[in-house]
Amino acid sequence: MNVAGSSKLHHGMRLWFVQQGDEADAFSKLIFSCCMHLRRVIAKNYSMMANMEGLCDREVAMESLVSLKKTQERHQLMLNKFNDLFNEAKDGVREEVANAVKMNKFN
Repeated sequence: MNVAGSSKLHHGMRLWFVQQGDEADAFSKLIFSCCMHLRRVIAKNYSMMANMEGLCDREVAMESLVSLKKTQERHQLMLNKFNDLFNEAKDGVREEVANAVKMNKFN
């Protein structure tokens, strides 16, 4: 059935709910990939910080270590915000899917 060209309201609403679900799903996948990237960067920075702390014992790279720690804190805050966004997006996808199921029950 071609619901895109239909003049019936419930067909248009069904199409809208399906499109909304796809957009929300794509958004949650984007946020998830950003979270995974930040986790990899944070892990890499931790190992770099451990190496730099060894150099700081010899009075080398103190400023770089301080800068890296500040960057690490910013990345951690960003990851926390992305995790919150991901959870909200995931909840939105579930809600949109539930709405689409309700629309299908009426038809």
